[in-house]
Amino acid sequence: LEFRRVLFRSEDLSGTGLTNPNYRPLIEAACGNSPFLARMLLKESIYIDTLLQAGPDACIAAQCAEALAVGEETERAAVMQRLRVAKRRTALAVALADIAGLYDLSAVTGALTRFADAGVKGALRFLLAEAAQKAGMPAAPDTVEDMSGLIVLAMGKHGALELNYSSDIDLEIGRAHV
Repeated sequence: LEFRRVLFRSEDLSGTGLTNPNYRPLIEAACGNSPFLARMLLKESIYIDTLLQAGPDACIAAQCAEALAVGEETERAAVMQRLRVAKRRTALAVALADIAGLYDLSAVTGALTRFADAGVKGALRFLLAEAAQKAGMPAAPDTVEDMSGLIVLAMGKHGALELNYSSDIDLEIGRAHV
């Protein structure tokens, strides 16, 4: 409840969807039941208008595209920052769609898994391009990706499209024995 009071008394949030009376029941439900969501809403108060107007599907698709696009970055810090923001925005969009009854369990876990796929792919594209550049090879993300021979298999909850909000992904490097 304290998060809700802070949320609706903050002058920084005037003019955002967080104070829009049409969305107030949804925002109160999210903040009143989850301190984590309350913190995310405060951190993403500017993004909330886009989310509430465009809807979760469009916003999640945009965040997946953002995660894939980090493969074109040149600095690790920028990659990490962009992925953190995209992950937070995706989790927020999924959570609000879940609370509003727009998503059932399979839609929630499917959206979280699709974002995880995009995040892994974007990060790997960046790392492959970085390695190619250090080796003096062409560093175009799609070229390096195709030439790498790298295969990523999703197993367990990830492979079953069942990742949840607290799921982690364990990446292991194996070598093919031919």
